[in-house]
Amino acid sequence: MATTAPSLFVCLLLCLCCASCLRAHEDQLAAGAGAGGYRVRAVTVDQGGARLRAQLAAVAGGGNVSAAGYGEDVQNLDVYAS
Repeated sequence: MATTAPSLFVCLLLCLCCASCLRAHEDQLAAGAGAGGYRVRAVTVDQGGARLRAQLAAVAGGGNVSAAGYGEDVQNLDVYAS
């Protein structure tokens, strides 16, 4: 019993540490998206694959893009392969 208790304790500490690190990374991603970041809403590629068209929606403070009507705060981006 004395050998299993420390290993369970170590596992618990590792889980708590990893959860805290993952939560911090999630908060960084949310902060980046809220600060003028973009999220891809739709992507289409033509037959040749040279032209990529993506509609990007600006992510507002809360990140709730679905609340805005279609066409509000939507930017089109055309990317051409070289």
